[in-house]
Amino acid sequence: MLEFGIDELPRALLVHVKGEVNYESAPQLEAHLADAVARRRHLIVDLSAMLFLDMSGVRALETARERCRKNGCALVVIAPPQMPRRILELIGFMQEVPVADSPQAALKLLPQ
Repeated sequence: MLEFGIDELPRALLVHVKGEVNYESAPQLEAHLADAVARRRHLIVDLSAMLFLDMSGVRALETARERCRKNGCALVVIAPPQMPRRILELIGFMQEVPVADSPQAALKLLPQ
C-alpha cells in the first residue's frame, strides 16, 4: 500500500511518500508528483518512509525530475532508506538530484 501527504512549505511543496512503490503503485506516485509540479513550485519528495522501490517507481521519480526541469523548479529528495537509496545510487539518480536529511535541510538546497 502507498500513502501520500502534501505540506506547503515557504518555497516548496513537500510530498511525503510512505509504503511500497512498484508497478501497481507507481502511477499513483507519478500522478501526485505531476500535480505538485503543475503548481510550479519547487518540489521536495520525502522518501524516508519508502519501504520498496522498483524501476517503475524510479521512472516516476525521473519523470518528476524532468517535469521540474521543464517548469523551472527544483527537485530535492529526503533520506531514502537503504534499499531505495541503493537503487537510486546505482542508476545515477542521486548524482542528478540533491538529497537531504530533513525538510529544513532540503529547503537550503533549493535555488533562491
